[in-house]
This record gives sequence, C-alpha cells and structure tokens, in this order.
Amino acid sequence: MLPLKWYLMLVLVAGCVALVQQVLRLRWSRRGFLLGSALALVGALAGSLFDRGLQLPDLLQLRVDGEPFPLVWSLIGGALFATAIERIGRQPARGS
Repeated sequence: MLPLKWYLMLVLVAGCVALVQQVLRLRWSRRGFLLGSALALVGALAGSLFDRGLQLPDLLQLRVDGEPFPLVWSLIGGALFATAIERIGRQPARGS
C-alpha cells in the first residue's frame, strides 16, 4: 500500500496538467479544469503504473515517504490521456 502523500502527488500532477491545458486553450472554466484534472488523474495513475510494471527508465523520480514517485511518467500519462479523451470527444458525428 502506497502512502497517502504519494496519491496526493498524483492529484497535484493532475492539477498541473489540467492547468497547462487550460492555459494553452487560452480560456478558463472551472468545469473544464475539474474535468481535465479528473482525466489527468487517471492518466497520471496509468503512467505511474506503466513505470512500475514495465520498469521504464527513471527520467526524474522523487521519493515520497520512501516510495519512488515517477514524476515524468505521471506527467506524460496525464497529458496523453487527457488530450486523447478530449480529442475523441471533439470528433464530429460521421455521416453528417
């Protein structure tokens, strides 16, 4: 079981990813930030799990209560997942 601080780092990473996405869009909405944070949280968790499972190289790793936290892989996973879901949601209906 990972410590609570480790999961709080995931939430912080997800918030940063969502904030950057809002800034790059040049518009701010609370709903967009919360939705982006939730999607980025899933992606950050997936990125950290990929790092552990696939034993990816440690690009930048933090120690949180003695446990390694893969910062870069969490950021990459959060950004990729949130962006992919956003792009899928924007696809126009086919045949219209």
